[in-house]
Amino acid sequence: MTEAEARHVLEDVLVRYQRNSYDQLCDAAHACERINGQVPGPVTGTLYPIIIATEWAEAPDGDIRVTVVVHDHGANRFGYVAAEFVKSPQRAEA
Repeated sequence: MTEAEARHVLEDVLVRYQRNSYDQLCDAAHACERINGQVPGPVTGTLYPIIIATEWAEAPDGDIRVTVVVHDHGANRFGYVAAEFVKSPQRAEA
């Protein structure tokens, strides 16, 4: 379990979610979707605990914020790495 591999996992998940349409993310935001899971690292196959939260940035049917956190589950290797993006209805097709 390394920070470099955790960052790779973070970027992979972030890119996958950025490909979702606004409507798909809208459904997740309406449900206040929060996913807790594990994703294997691309090099070692080590399972990295991950949290993905999809929520309204300010108000329903506006901007949607997706936050991805990869952490070391208390192993004190790197703590956590996180990133987020916001998708607006105006940029839904971008």
